[in-house]
Amino acid sequence: MNPIKVLFVEDDPALRMVVCETLTIEGFTVLTAQDGISGLEIFFNEDVDVIVADIMMPHLDGIDMVTRIRQRNRMIPILFLTAKSSVDNVVEGFHAGADDYLRKPFSMKELIVRIQALYARSNAMQLRFDTSEIIKIGSFSFDPISQFLEIDGHKDILSSKESEILNILVENLNGVVTANHIMKSLWGDDSYYITNSLQVFITRLRQRLKKDPTVRIVNARGIGYKLVVDMPKL
Repeated sequence: MNPIKVLFVEDDPALRMVVCETLTIEGFTVLTAQDGISGLEIFFNEDVDVIVADIMMPHLDGIDMVTRIRQRNRMIPILFLTAKSSVDNVVEGFHAGADDYLRKPFSMKELIVRIQALYARSNAMQLRFDTSEIIKIGSFSFDPISQFLEIDGHKDILSSKESEILNILVENLNGVVTANHIMKSLWGDDSYYITNSLQVFITRLRQRLKKDPTVRIVNARGIGYKLVVDMPKL
């Protein structure tokens, strides 16, 4: 099995060195960058498995870097490091396309576990998507591989998290899926920050699904969500 190749983007040289040395000792292959600009350059020229990036960096911050990466690659797992504790900061990271976050200061053991979990979930998701087909949801056509939702010739490109959430709801069509199950499946966490982010993604999916009034996501109060597709009237 090939070692997991990690791109670590961090402007603090001491932290960058410690993380690089520790991950290398643990069997990872590590590429490092000191800011978002050099991080993008490495990403576009190297084949990496996981990206770990600080949010606050000079020249080009982590949010802008990841936004540009997601324009080219919506599947690579990305973990944000943040020294901030506000909900808005974490949600902004998820909106940009992050899959997980870790608050500074962090333990190396936790970082390693998070990287391994992201890599494993990414591989499992890719295997599932490789065997998937176009899915009909009411008048919509949903492609979980290309991550598009199409209706009447209009195609919406979904974020990776929107696509994964919709795929889980489709697999349980007209049945309740607990919020805890979605969060644990996609983030491995059900903290307050993740709960807030899930609600934001559900809101965005609801906006996209409004184009077909027979398709909607309803709340199961205190439990989770249900994707409902009404049967056509005779």
